[in-house]
Amino acid sequence: MDDVAIKEGSIALSQNLLPADIDERVLPIDILNRQEIVGQILDLLITLSDAQSFCAFALNGKWGAGKTFLLSMLEPKLRDYQAGEKFMVFHYNCWQYDYYDEPLIAIVSAMLDNIDEYTRFFSGEVREKIQSCFVSTAKQIIKKVACSFVENKIGIDADDLSDLVEKIQEGTSQDFKEPHSFDKYYAFHKVVEEAREDLSRLAERQTLVIVVDELDRCLPDYAIKILERLHHLFSDLNNTVLIMALDKEQLKHTVETTFGAGTDCNAYLQKFVDFELKLSIGTVNDGFLEKYNDYVALFDESILEPWTGIHDYISALFSDMEIRRQAHIVKKLHTIHRLLFSTSRKKDYSFLCFELLLAVMQEKSASKSIVPLQYVEGKTRAGDFDHYVLKVDDSIPIRLAAYIKENWNYQIGICQSPYEHYPIYNKAADIPLLLIGYSELTYGEKGVLSHHAEYSRYAKYIDDFKAVKRMLEIIE
Repeated sequence: MDDVAIKEGSIALSQNLLPADIDERVLPIDILNRQEIVGQILDLLITLSDAQSFCAFALNGKWGAGKTFLLSMLEPKLRDYQAGEKFMVFHYNCWQYDYYDEPLIAIVSAMLDNIDEYTRFFSGEVREKIQSCFVSTAKQIIKKVACSFVENKIGIDADDLSDLVEKIQEGTSQDFKEPHSFDKYYAFHKVVEEAREDLSRLAERQTLVIVVDELDRCLPDYAIKILERLHHLFSDLNNTVLIMALDKEQLKHTVETTFGAGTDCNAYLQKFVDFELKLSIGTVNDGFLEKYNDYVALFDESILEPWTGIHDYISALFSDMEIRRQAHIVKKLHTIHRLLFSTSRKKDYSFLCFELLLAVMQEKSASKSIVPLQYVEGKTRAGDFDHYVLKVDDSIPIRLAAYIKENWNYQIGICQSPYEHYPIYNKAADIPLLLIGYSELTYGEKGVLSHHAEYSRYAKYIDDFKAVKRMLEIIE
């Protein structure tokens, strides 16, 4: 299986490829800058469609990397491209349909469900044209395939067959009440070949795009069976593209579980996949505040001066975390914040930023007492103390640590008394300085806020942060 990493500019984008009538407002909020990747994959699919050949490729990413999210952005663009005349898109969620013992039945059932929903993606004249020119024909062909499976008991399990019968009897005169009584595996090959012929006729009108998702969530034996059935049904069909979202490392474990340790997983997977596109974790962009608006709405943006660096801060904070883990953290914080502060006045954005930092630290740091950010004594070459330096703990995400060191530079003075010395900053405190001060005080260290002129204004937050920290340690 050839590896193709998706990177900025790795595939030239044609600006006129994207349909002008797509309403971007109905698409998922893209906080990981996936839009360009989606455009690159669309460009690739148009090229494959023009070639009228078969291709199967994998969208390879770790669990939580946002494969499902990316597909949810891609599929509407495919359906809308050239007013719906270029592609016929079918989405097969393996895990959602895994109650079928036989994946062939699951695949066809998913296709039938897709067809029933297909026209709702269009409106007006486009809907009527798609219905008359493509959808009605596709439905007839897929129902014919389903009928053939039922007649020959391909589903094996009686419940599988009865469920599929309900989906195909409507609008047909075929009666399946007395199925043939012959061996359950009889004519399997013949039926699959007939199904391939029918699907080939469907692919003569539009490029078939079969999107396979959630393969990683299926039991190992069933996942392998899905791969085999997809290969049986679609392999080498002209004008057909099979996109499989998967975690290759997880799938390797599945192969070894099924066929034994030492199995050449790459060689086995090459049977099903021509190449793979690697999907990285991604970088959080300005859409974070919009995507998690329900949580962000708990805070009042107007209390403090706007901080232009907030998007860069959040992006760096979540730079090495999968999108599903990010969503889980924000959901947990949302719950905690409402439990603790539902009767209080809204807090400012410095509270939002530090609450997010607390949650990420709770995920990444083995110790619950390590201070993320604090001013410590700086030494001269002779070993004498003469200044303060900002210490960023190693548990801080690498990109965030680099961002802080580059941008959070304050002229910190030294306040000296006979018994102690401490850092002092005499200017107005902005959000980054507040985050440093919150970090010191929440984790039990006196710091730059302790003797600041605005200390009394923000001291009330420290007990609140400690309460959030305790709740984060309790709630999974």
